[in-house]
Amino acid sequence: MTIPLKAQFSNFIGYILCMVVFVAVYYNNIWNAKDFPFLSQELFYANGSVYDQLLILNDNFEVDPTLLAEQGLPFYASTWVVQLLTTNLGMAATFTHLLLWNRDDLRGSWSWITPSALKQTWANFNWRFWQDDGMRETPKDDIDPHYREMLKYPDAPNSWYFATLFVSIIVALVIIYKADSTLPWWGLLISLILATISIVFFGSLYAITGLQFIIQPFVQMIGGFIHPGKPVANMFFVLFSYNSVIQAQLLLKDLKIAQYTKLPPRAAFTAQVSGTLFGAVLNYVLMNSIIDNQRPILLSVEGTNIWSGQQPQQYNSQAVAWGGLSHQLFAVNQRYQWVAWAYVVGLFVPIPFWIVYRYWPKLRTDYLYTPIICYYIGWLCVGINSSLFSYFSIAYLSQWWLRTRYPRWFTKYNYILAAALDGGTQVMVFILSFAVQGASGNSHLFPQWWGANQAGNYDRCAVIPS
Repeated sequence: MTIPLKAQFSNFIGYILCMVVFVAVYYNNIWNAKDFPFLSQELFYANGSVYDQLLILNDNFEVDPTLLAEQGLPFYASTWVVQLLTTNLGMAATFTHLLLWNRDDLRGSWSWITPSALKQTWANFNWRFWQDDGMRETPKDDIDPHYREMLKYPDAPNSWYFATLFVSIIVALVIIYKADSTLPWWGLLISLILATISIVFFGSLYAITGLQFIIQPFVQMIGGFIHPGKPVANMFFVLFSYNSVIQAQLLLKDLKIAQYTKLPPRAAFTAQVSGTLFGAVLNYVLMNSIIDNQRPILLSVEGTNIWSGQQPQQYNSQAVAWGGLSHQLFAVNQRYQWVAWAYVVGLFVPIPFWIVYRYWPKLRTDYLYTPIICYYIGWLCVGINSSLFSYFSIAYLSQWWLRTRYPRWFTKYNYILAAALDGGTQVMVFILSFAVQGASGNSHLFPQWWGANQAGNYDRCAVIPS
């Protein structure tokens, strides 16, 4: 209900192409697709059994060439390879798409780093930040009305953000050495620089379309080639790079909400930091509870209609594949070389659409977000996807029917209704997880009837025999 129809349209094209590509890849047995589950994020032996990653690692959790030769190189399910490939296509296309269509917006994002801007910032920097009142001058030219109202409040000084960054880096350095992460200090700095660059492009795309890209494969590829043979180092590299981008996007989103609700910047900053610290503790407690009570299901390939280990499984398998075996699996002339080549191809995907619009604007190729189309071709690789029909139905009902037929109602109530539905859904998921579905230990199944198939999946799709 909040994503623009233009972005939803590209999303839908990717969704349709995803079904076609997945079926074509599987039934044409590309990458030995029929030897492995149709949907999975695990690593496999050639016979289709789950790959035992510990058998190729030494005591320092680094890949041992001798042990690797004994076990052989692992395989991915082909649909997961498609997901990696199309994700890389979409991420590379993001850079070109934004440079072609939104270069002025990007120029504004980097204006602070020009020599004159840095010189002015240095000259005006108040080292006694605790004495800064935070008040800003109101520009005379036309500006966003919400931003103009926010100028009445004292701003959160940049020194607060620099102090947070400094403390966070110190904590990160302590963690990578105390945890024996095998990630060197300079690897941490590279991961943070990569996150800083990525947030400009992928944050811009998120702001324009409302769709958030998962750049984890991109980060893991870079980490894998920088730290070959070190899957644990790759995990920490991703932790400080990819997770920093996601966290930054969420914090920027919160700042935008604070601007719309006229929450003072300093109050917003305090709430964000407090919520992040409290959320880290709460998430850790909840995570341990779920893992302790649902461990067998989280380790299984298919999961259930409620619980699935898809996220930790793919995080772990990609750390081994990219962090430990990137040169053996993804380098030129290797089994999955096109996953890496997708970055090169993706850079050129938006160019034909931009050229067509430049010379034949009536064809409206500007309505197509090539990064979104490419990215969502691998969308259905994980999880339960039966909700997507409702997802697109509500999207078009809101962004097309209500917006065109009842514009006043749409303007007044659409986004409030969307926020209410999102909030209510999250509360219900939390309650159901712990009160009904076994996150705290005991599960309480719903009564048996035709629509609640307790003997298998609720959608009555076949379950892989154990």
